[in-house]
Amino acid sequence: ITIEEMISMCYLSKDHFIRLFKKEMGITPVQYINQKKIEKAQLMLITGNQSIKDIAYALSFENVYYFNRLFRKITGTTPVEYRKQI
Repeated sequence: ITIEEMISMCYLSKDHFIRLFKKEMGITPVQYINQKKIEKAQLMLITGNQSIKDIAYALSFENVYYFNRLFRKITGTTPVEYRKQI
């Protein structure tokens, strides 16, 4: 899901939606979406045998390096290290 899709469901302006979302959730919509994508990536790493690159693309990341950096920022470990731990 994108921010634009979320906004269209609420019939609010983008700025107003972001402000309300952050007030209620404590994080921005982009941070929330990225967090959910990384949670899905964790599940995919545990349950499947897809490559990291395939997982990144399946979750709509255009850049595998960005996916790796974001995964590490959120989880404290790289996707490869995460898969080895499980």
